[in-house]
Amino acid sequence: MNTNNQKMEIKTKRLLLRANTLADAPAMLAVQQASRLELKTWLPWAKNEPTLESVSDFVRLCDKRKEEGEDRFGIYVDGVYVGNIGLHLRGQNRNTIEIGYWLGTPYVGRGYITEAVLALAEYAIVTQKFARVQIVCDERNNQSRRVAERAGFVFEGVLLNERLDTTGALTNTCFFAR
Repeated sequence: MNTNNQKMEIKTKRLLLRANTLADAPAMLAVQQASRLELKTWLPWAKNEPTLESVSDFVRLCDKRKEEGEDRFGIYVDGVYVGNIGLHLRGQNRNTIEIGYWLGTPYVGRGYITEAVLALAEYAIVTQKFARVQIVCDERNNQSRRVAERAGFVFEGVLLNERLDTTGALTNTCFFAR
Protein backbone atom coordinates (compact mmCIF):
# COMPACT_ATOMS: atom_id res chain seq x y z
CA MET A 1 0.00 0.00 0.00
CA ASN A 2 1.36 3.33 -1.00
CA THR A 3 0.44 6.88 -0.20
CA ASN A 4 0.76 9.50 -2.88
CA ASN A 5 0.24 13.18 -2.01
CA GLN A 6 -2.13 12.25 0.82
CA LYS A 7 -4.13 10.11 -1.63
CA MET A 8 -4.15 6.50 -0.56
CA GLU A 9 -3.49 3.85 -3.17
CA ILE A 10 -3.77 0.13 -2.67
CA LYS A 11 -2.14 -2.18 -5.19
CA THR A 12 -2.90 -5.87 -5.58
CA LYS A 13 -1.64 -8.37 -8.11
CA ARG A 14 -4.03 -7.09 -10.81
CA LEU A 15 -5.69 -3.99 -9.41
CA LEU A 16 -5.05 -0.43 -8.38
CA LEU A 17 -7.50 1.03 -5.86
CA ARG A 18 -7.22 4.81 -5.77
CA ALA A 19 -9.30 7.88 -5.16
CA ASN A 20 -11.17 8.99 -8.24
CA THR A 21 -10.56 12.49 -9.56
CA LEU A 22 -12.73 14.74 -11.66
CA ALA A 23 -10.56 13.74 -14.63
CA ASP A 24 -11.85 10.16 -14.16
CA ALA A 25 -15.51 11.23 -14.39
CA PRO A 26 -15.98 10.52 -18.14
CA ALA A 27 -14.66 6.95 -17.76
CA MET A 28 -16.77 6.44 -14.64
CA LEU A 29 -19.83 7.70 -16.49
CA ALA A 30 -19.27 5.28 -19.36
CA VAL A 31 -19.03 2.27 -17.01
CA GLN A 32 -22.10 3.38 -15.06
CA GLN A 33 -24.12 3.83 -18.24
CA ALA A 34 -23.08 0.40 -19.54
CA SER A 35 -23.95 -1.27 -16.21
CA ARG A 36 -27.00 0.62 -14.98
CA LEU A 37 -29.60 -2.01 -15.88
CA GLU A 38 -27.85 -4.63 -13.74
CA LEU A 39 -26.93 -2.25 -10.90
CA LYS A 40 -30.31 -0.55 -10.46
CA THR A 41 -31.76 -3.63 -8.77
CA TRP A 42 -29.35 -3.22 -5.85
CA LEU A 43 -28.10 0.37 -5.81
CA PRO A 44 -30.48 3.31 -5.38
CA TRP A 45 -28.19 5.72 -7.22
CA ALA A 46 -28.36 3.53 -10.34
CA LYS A 47 -32.13 4.00 -10.69
CA ASN A 48 -31.52 7.26 -12.55
CA GLU A 49 -29.55 7.67 -15.75
CA PRO A 50 -26.09 8.92 -14.73
CA THR A 51 -24.78 12.21 -16.08
CA LEU A 52 -21.34 13.77 -16.07
CA GLU A 53 -22.66 16.16 -13.42
CA SER A 54 -23.91 13.36 -11.14
CA VAL A 55 -20.62 11.46 -11.46
CA SER A 56 -18.63 14.62 -10.75
CA ASP A 57 -20.82 15.26 -7.69
CA PHE A 58 -20.01 11.71 -6.52
CA VAL A 59 -16.26 12.38 -6.83
CA ARG A 60 -16.63 15.55 -4.77
CA LEU A 61 -18.72 13.67 -2.19
CA CYS A 62 -15.97 11.04 -1.89
CA ASP A 63 -13.46 13.79 -1.12
CA LYS A 64 -15.76 15.12 1.61
CA ARG A 65 -16.32 11.63 3.06
CA LYS A 66 -12.54 11.13 3.18
CA GLU A 67 -12.34 14.15 5.47
CA GLU A 68 -14.98 12.46 7.68
CA GLY A 69 -12.94 9.23 7.92
CA GLU A 70 -14.33 7.13 5.08
CA ASP A 71 -12.27 5.86 2.16
CA ARG A 72 -13.64 5.46 -1.37
CA PHE A 73 -11.65 4.03 -4.25
CA GLY A 74 -12.02 3.55 -7.95
CA ILE A 75 -10.98 0.09 -9.10
CA TYR A 76 -8.54 0.18 -12.02
CA VAL A 77 -7.23 -2.69 -14.14
CA ASP A 78 -4.30 -1.76 -16.37
CA GLY A 79 -5.31 1.89 -16.00
CA VAL A 80 -8.96 1.24 -16.97
CA TYR A 81 -11.74 2.17 -14.53
CA VAL A 82 -13.93 -0.89 -13.82
CA GLY A 83 -15.91 -0.03 -10.66
CA ASN A 84 -15.85 1.38 -7.16
CA ILE A 85 -15.26 0.14 -3.62
CA GLY A 86 -15.37 1.96 -0.33
CA LEU A 87 -15.23 1.86 3.43
CA HIS A 88 -18.33 3.25 5.14
CA LEU A 89 -18.34 4.01 8.87
CA ARG A 90 -20.90 2.08 10.94
CA GLY A 91 -21.52 1.76 14.66
CA GLN A 92 -21.67 4.43 17.32
CA ASN A 93 -18.18 3.88 18.67
CA ARG A 94 -16.63 3.89 15.20
CA ASN A 95 -15.10 0.42 15.54
CA THR A 96 -17.06 -0.99 12.60
CA ILE A 97 -16.48 -0.30 8.93
CA GLU A 98 -18.58 -1.61 6.07
CA ILE A 99 -17.25 -2.45 2.62
CA GLY A 100 -19.50 -1.45 -0.24
CA TYR A 101 -18.71 -2.17 -3.88
CA TRP A 102 -19.93 -2.46 -7.43
CA LEU A 103 -18.33 -3.54 -10.66
CA GLY A 104 -19.11 -2.62 -14.24
CA THR A 105 -21.01 -5.37 -16.05
CA PRO A 106 -18.28 -6.00 -18.67
CA TYR A 107 -15.82 -6.83 -15.85
CA VAL A 108 -17.95 -9.23 -13.77
CA GLY A 109 -16.77 -12.82 -13.33
CA ARG A 110 -13.04 -12.16 -13.31
CA GLY A 111 -12.47 -12.07 -9.54
CA TYR A 112 -11.78 -8.34 -9.43
CA ILE A 113 -14.25 -7.53 -6.67
CA THR A 114 -13.10 -10.39 -4.45
CA GLU A 115 -9.49 -9.25 -4.90
CA ALA A 116 -10.45 -5.66 -4.08
CA VAL A 117 -12.49 -6.72 -1.01
CA LEU A 118 -9.58 -8.79 0.33
CA ALA A 119 -7.19 -5.85 -0.04
CA LEU A 120 -9.59 -3.35 1.50
CA ALA A 121 -10.44 -5.63 4.43
CA GLU A 122 -6.73 -6.04 5.19
CA TYR A 123 -6.25 -2.26 4.99
CA ALA A 124 -9.22 -1.68 7.34
CA ILE A 125 -8.06 -4.22 9.91
CA VAL A 126 -4.26 -3.87 9.80
CA THR A 127 -3.73 -0.21 8.89
CA GLN A 128 -6.92 1.47 10.11
CA LYS A 129 -7.31 -0.82 13.16
CA PHE A 130 -11.03 -1.47 12.81
CA ALA A 131 -12.27 -4.25 15.08
CA ARG A 132 -15.05 -5.25 12.69
CA VAL A 133 -15.29 -5.17 8.91
CA GLN A 134 -18.66 -6.09 7.45
CA ILE A 135 -20.41 -6.59 4.16
CA VAL A 136 -24.15 -6.04 4.07
CA CYS A 137 -26.31 -6.96 1.10
CA ASP A 138 -29.83 -7.75 0.02
CA GLU A 139 -30.57 -11.42 0.68
CA ARG A 140 -31.45 -11.85 -3.02
CA ASN A 141 -28.09 -10.49 -4.23
CA ASN A 142 -26.36 -13.83 -4.76
CA GLN A 143 -23.33 -12.32 -6.50
CA SER A 144 -22.58 -10.04 -3.57
CA ARG A 145 -23.09 -12.87 -1.09
CA ARG A 146 -20.60 -15.06 -3.01
CA VAL A 147 -18.03 -12.25 -2.95
CA ALA A 148 -18.29 -12.03 0.84
CA GLU A 149 -17.92 -15.79 1.18
CA ARG A 150 -14.94 -16.00 -1.22
CA ALA A 151 -13.25 -13.17 0.71
CA GLY A 152 -13.50 -15.16 3.95
CA PHE A 153 -16.27 -13.18 5.62
CA VAL A 154 -18.40 -15.12 8.09
CA PHE A 155 -22.14 -15.20 7.44
CA GLU A 156 -23.77 -13.86 10.61
CA GLY A 157 -27.40 -13.98 9.65
CA VAL A 158 -30.36 -12.28 8.02
CA LEU A 159 -32.38 -9.37 9.32
CA LEU A 160 -35.96 -9.74 8.11
CA ASN A 161 -37.66 -6.75 6.47
CA GLU A 162 -34.66 -4.63 7.47
CA ARG A 163 -34.60 -2.18 4.59
CA LEU A 164 -36.37 -0.99 1.50
CA ASP A 165 -35.06 -2.12 -1.86
CA THR A 166 -34.77 0.18 -4.86
CA THR A 167 -38.47 -0.31 -5.69
CA GLY A 168 -39.58 0.59 -2.17
CA ALA A 169 -40.43 -3.00 -1.13
CA LEU A 170 -39.24 -4.42 2.18
CA THR A 171 -36.34 -6.80 1.84
CA ASN A 172 -34.14 -8.98 4.02
CA THR A 173 -30.52 -8.05 4.66
CA CYS A 174 -27.57 -10.44 5.00
CA PHE A 175 -24.65 -9.62 7.29
CA PHE A 176 -21.14 -10.96 6.81
CA ALA A 177 -18.14 -9.97 8.97
CA ARG A 178 -14.45 -10.38 9.62
